Amino acid sequence: MRTKSFVAVAITLLSLICQQSMLTAAPPNFVIIYIDDLGWTNTSVLMDSRYPNNKQSFYETPNIEELAKMGMRFSNAYAPASVCTPSRKSIQIGKSPARIGYTYNGNPLNIKNRKSWADETTLADVLKASGQNYITALFGKGVHEPVAGFGYDVVDDQHGVNGNGGGEWYRKGVPVAPDDPKQVYSLTEKSVKFIRDYAGKRPFFLMLSHYTVHSPLRSTSAVFKKYEAKGAAFPKGDPRTEKKQQQMAAMIEEMDRSIGRVLDALEKAGVTENTYIIFTSDNGGYISVAHDQLRGKKGNLFEDGLRVPMIVAGPNIPESTQCNIPINHWDFLPTFHDLVDAKDPLPEDLDGGSLRSLFEQGNAGQVERTEEAFVFHMPYARMPPVSAIRKGDYKLIRQLITGEELLYNLEDDLSEKRNLAAQLPELVATLSKELDDYLKKVGAEDVQDVFEAQYQHIAEQMVAIEMKYAELIEASGDDLEKIAKLSLARDKQLETLRKFKEEKIDPSRICTNFEGNPRGDFRESN
Repeated sequence: MRTKSFVAVAITLLSLICQQSMLTAAPPNFVIIYIDDLGWTNTSVLMDSRYPNNKQSFYETPNIEELAKMGMRFSNAYAPASVCTPSRKSIQIGKSPARIGYTYNGNPLNIKNRKSWADETTLADVLKASGQNYITALFGKGVHEPVAGFGYDVVDDQHGVNGNGGGEWYRKGVPVAPDDPKQVYSLTEKSVKFIRDYAGKRPFFLMLSHYTVHSPLRSTSAVFKKYEAKGAAFPKGDPRTEKKQQQMAAMIEEMDRSIGRVLDALEKAGVTENTYIIFTSDNGGYISVAHDQLRGKKGNLFEDGLRVPMIVAGPNIPESTQCNIPINHWDFLPTFHDLVDAKDPLPEDLDGGSLRSLFEQGNAGQVERTEEAFVFHMPYARMPPVSAIRKGDYKLIRQLITGEELLYNLEDDLSEKRNLAAQLPELVATLSKELDDYLKKVGAEDVQDVFEAQYQHIAEQMVAIEMKYAELIEASGDDLEKIAKLSLARDKQLETLRKFKEEKIDPSRICTNFEGNPRGDFRESN
């Protein structure tokens, strides 16, 4: 009897060991929860515990807090750009916006030299090429291109390209319901269903790409009233008393509920332990009760435009930890490649490197990249054009019209208040040369070419308007009333373009500031 009992116990233990071994050997799942315009200080979680900030407690994000306990916070995480679309393309293909030739939304050179992404290797491509039967999905805001073109199997392209309009409309003529602001709940349910459908059956990659918290500010009435009452407890002049701050806090809470639903779905499916969960934002924020901690905002290259919240939980990632090594979203593609032990070689012209060592060792880890520095290039034709380079603790920012350069030591001066350019001219020269060399190597857009393309684009639009209305007027015969209406419509459209050029383009060309706002520090045009 004892022998039989021993054999039975041994068989049971062996079975459990085999099951555990199979679980360990199973390819990992990936979930990226990608928020639109969420700033570094826009949650109740401190991304850097070295900089306490009690104002952030105004936000209620218990699920993000739980995710932070499960994994690692990245205090020096950067978006590829300070506006959405360049970041959204860059994260998919592991290259900087300067390298891919898409540096800001509406850049006329992007329109003129529109690229095909068919030959690029994407996040989805890397996983599907690993030979491990991955299923991939992207729900929500896209890349201003059809998302399926980036290799995803399951998408919800309601608008063809899923731009910002998806936050307001389910599809043409069907507005988003008041109880589903920015589709925050319906996108969540699509994601939960995807997890239920595939968890435990196939390894999967889910990118939940929220429209929230991009403007216009939208939340359910009940949650907004909660923060309206909460803000009333603070003295006049405190940012928490402002309606826009209360609206933002309400949006953030509903975003956090979405994250909780996804975490619950993974847990119920039994795949949490084998899933890498990445929470981050496509660029810096624009409204925060703690806005004074970082300089700038979305749309410029100071830290609040580029530095973003990021938490990662998953296999072999130590709980409740913080990594201070700088990383960039263009690191995700080689990271995925490494984590699934893919055999196909990666493209040679990537900017990113694998974060696996950081995931497993935190600050003791290392990232190997072909490009040591982070380069951000935004040759705006509608706001002050700027470029920046971060290497080590230092960051240099250049105004592309005036050539003026600023230098900051981010380790000692996170808020970028002390310009060290005059004290460290040799370092300025070194970083400036590295910036130039990189931009030349990748064939980055020249700011003057961007302006000329913008002027040409406006001129072509005006010619098209003139031709369109000339045909309509000719077809109107002797109907003077109709001709008058058409002439008025033509003139209004032409005047809109003239004002756009005079108020948005020309001021940017002579603007001498760095803040991403044409109103401000100007010099006289020659």
